[in-house]
Amino acid sequence: ARCGFCFSRERERSCLPELSPAEIAKLAPSVGPLLWLSFSGGEPTLRADLPEIAGIFARECRPVFVLLSTNGLDPDRTRACVARLIDAAPRSTIIVKLSLDGPAQVHDRLRGVDGAHARVLRSLALLRDLAAHEPRLEVGVNTVLCAANLDTAGAALAEVSGLAGVDSHT
Repeated sequence: ARCGFCFSRERERSCLPELSPAEIAKLAPSVGPLLWLSFSGGEPTLRADLPEIAGIFARECRPVFVLLSTNGLDPDRTRACVARLIDAAPRSTIIVKLSLDGPAQVHDRLRGVDGAHARVLRSLALLRDLAAHEPRLEVGVNTVLCAANLDTAGAALAEVSGLAGVDSHT
């Protein structure tokens, strides 16, 4: 995605490397117990080792909640990542927030990807099916409000409130 409002663009320009799982394993014991462990973007599901990282924090810090904010553009990868997060943090509630910023045309324009809105809805359907069998999984929606979608904010709120399987909307 090429979201103009995404703060990961600064990281792209800085070329700072991500922490490796080995580095995280050294760091995590010093953190202590966590209420929230949050993964956000850019797009966190692009890291194949994300569930491994969650597992390190689950063992060392016992987070009550593991939050994954995702653009949901790759429904199969999103579902697979969430299933692995559930396994990696067996005592945590897993909360997944899918980005949905307005009606299809607005969302696709804001995310810079044709068909993004439809992909998010497919991710929601896959996660809703997973949540039906996993009581520790909560599925929600994040909506970024900005000048480019202010006129359609009401439509976005109405759409999300009508979606089945959405536990929360932020």
